[in-house]
Amino acid sequence: MIETVASVPAQLVSIVACLGIALSVSEELVMRRIYADDGLLSWQVLRVARPRSALPLVQGWIDQLFRPRAYVGLLVLKLATALTLLALSLFHPAARLAVGLLAGAMLVHLLLMKRRSVYGLDGADQMFAVVFLGLAVHELMPLGSLGSAAGLAYVGAQSVLSYLISGTAKLKGPSWRDGSAIAGIMSTKIYGNPSVAALLHGRSAFGRLICWSVITFETTFVAVLFVDRPAMWVMLGVGVLFHAGIAVFMGLNSFFIAFVATYPAVAYLNALVHQFLH
Repeated sequence: MIETVASVPAQLVSIVACLGIALSVSEELVMRRIYADDGLLSWQVLRVARPRSALPLVQGWIDQLFRPRAYVGLLVLKLATALTLLALSLFHPAARLAVGLLAGAMLVHLLLMKRRSVYGLDGADQMFAVVFLGLAVHELMPLGSLGSAAGLAYVGAQSVLSYLISGTAKLKGPSWRDGSAIAGIMSTKIYGNPSVAALLHGRSAFGRLICWSVITFETTFVAVLFVDRPAMWVMLGVGVLFHAGIAVFMGLNSFFIAFVATYPAVAYLNALVHQFLH
């Protein structure tokens, strides 16, 4: 019975995730100069630190694929895949085979690009990989099957688990417990925000309040699977605000979209849990 309503959550997951990928790739294409041979993320430099294939022919293909022009071509193909999948999800979601194959193609894109470099990743890439893996399984398995339900449930479960792991890790960190972590992050050049850093300076109580609010939210988010639907929507709304704050103050736009894209799957998993318990 739950599977009959899974198409809507899957459609929403796909739409939001594709918008996130399109935004992320567009940003990369604007900054494509960093992938040049003399750029910050030049393959000539990165290849030294990346695992090499034992087969010279395969390594040769990899080297050619990750050269500047070919890599930019991969980015354009990734953008085209995202936009095509977005269009299908919006206007023809019943084309499950096409949606599943495109989701699988997007997963390949994400894994290829992670193979090129692990620098500059913020967690969004990993969550996008989870989303498109689960979406591909959901769409390629027969509708109503256990496998199809498992694909979408996997996305929701990974989302909830990521919060729990992150919150538990923060709980073990002295700087998070004493409230200095947020001020430290806001003082960094890459993810920082001078205005927020100045606001937190000398206000240790305010810092502790923010740090413990984050810890509490992340460690208790697992309850979203067991509460009733109104409470679930409230918790997901808090999650949207939480990630929106991160996007505004730390500039992690893709991170925001990647996690919010999992929320329809979390809602679907909540329905499965309640069906099982009742």
